[in-house]
Amino acid sequence: QWSCFEDNTECKIATEVNESIADATSVYPNPFSSDFSINETGNYVVNNITGDVVENGVANEGAKLGANWPTGFYFVTINGKTFKVVKR
Repeated sequence: QWSCFEDNTECKIATEVNESIADATSVYPNPFSSDFSINETGNYVVNNITGDVVENGVANEGAKLGANWPTGFYFVTINGKTFKVVKR
């Protein structure tokens, strides 16, 4: 038997979790080596793993992103959704 806290209070599962990472069908391919397509339309912001803005603009569905990015991990935010993408 185990408990979650030092004071032995009961472990509880969060019932309201706001999942902001969108499903993998919204960006393709992921991971990518040259560029990827985003299946969203709207203003977007791309951040690298340290939070720096890499790129921003307006995307139409099917837009290609990532061609000029260095290899690494990125977060693309558009329409309140955040996509984790990896460039190899």
